[in-house]
Amino acid sequence: ITAQLFGEIGNATAIVDNSNTLASITNSGTLIAQITQTDSDPNDSIPPPAITGTATAIDVSASSINVTLNQNATSPFTDDDAVDNDAAIVPAVTIIGDIRFGSGNDIFNLNAGTATGALSFGAGTDAFNIAGGAVYTGRLSDSDGQLTVNVGTGTANLTGGAANITSAKFGSGAVVTLQLAANPLNSATIVASGAVNFANNSRLTVLAPAGLPLSAPDQTILT
Repeated sequence: ITAQLFGEIGNATAIVDNSNTLASITNSGTLIAQITQTDSDPNDSIPPPAITGTATAIDVSASSINVTLNQNATSPFTDDDAVDNDAAIVPAVTIIGDIRFGSGNDIFNLNAGTATGALSFGAGTDAFNIAGGAVYTGRLSDSDGQLTVNVGTGTANLTGGAANITSAKFGSGAVVTLQLAANPLNSATIVASGAVNFANNSRLTVLAPAGLPLSAPDQTILT
């Protein structure tokens, strides 16, 4: 599924539910929402206008029911010779675009592939689970801080903003990356009301932007 807007003003949304009835979504393919800037004269030195819209892959923010989002590996298709002849042309397992949950007890199980974009949980007791070597990249937020994060064999690249959570567990082989910014308010941080546990062989990486001056203020990345 692809939702694409050519231009700078407007939104691109791949899946939206306003009925408050969509309780389960499973992706094993490619789900993309994107906005592409247009330029009336690509040969001049004038850049196109800035993008003002949003690219949202999944929007269930109007829901008060519990919503579960699963991203799983593609199931191989075999015929009588037990060989998946379509393996080379199967689309990548990925979500590109923002994901917005509502006020239910929502769960995102990222079991395979990648997910890139802002991930916003609303009110409710929520959970974000990464396994199977999957990779998430984006800004993670929860409106009431009632979010449990579990990263098994996977990666969470947090690109900015405060992730207010209840607790987190990072298993052996898990990687969490926090991107700093010159303004501490824009840095990726984890703010937990409970315990944050790192297993042996897990890794916490902090990325500083190029050109960050030595005079930049101290920043707290995990509390």
